[in-house]
Amino acid sequence: MRGNIDAWHGADFPRNNGAAASSTGVVPGAGRTVATPTLSAELAFERLVAAGRRAAAASSPSVAAFFSSEMGGIVTEPGLAAVHADDHWLHSGHGAAERVPLFEGALYQLGPRLARLLEGARSVGVRVPLEPAALARVVLDTAAASRLMNGQ
Repeated sequence: MRGNIDAWHGADFPRNNGAAASSTGVVPGAGRTVATPTLSAELAFERLVAAGRRAAAASSPSVAAFFSSEMGGIVTEPGLAAVHADDHWLHSGHGAAERVPLFEGALYQLGPRLARLLEGARSVGVRVPLEPAALARVVLDTAAASRLMNGQ
């Protein structure tokens, strides 16, 4: 677990490294002597980008491009391919998803897959904020931004 903490937070993450717990620790008996830092927006952004780059370097990237409705556009920086913690789908599991494979530069069965996505969203009561044509344009633009010929 220690390796994961270092990878997630970097070498400056506070820990007591096995020293006896201080009476000034945040939680008595927890073994911490320094409070967890509150990050500025700038530092959080830097760390988010760095974490994404480390993950992408450790394996083939699973996300080459990501459309964020919250940011209103496509991101190609791995660390920014993220869903907000307050997202309804994330914390409730209530949503719809569809995979559109990219094969030799073409999106396989885009129309039927988007129709299935929209039907799935409708069936669970999730409002899709885009018209079908606009949704198709977002998927096409995101695939193009990935600069891949094959992918999922």
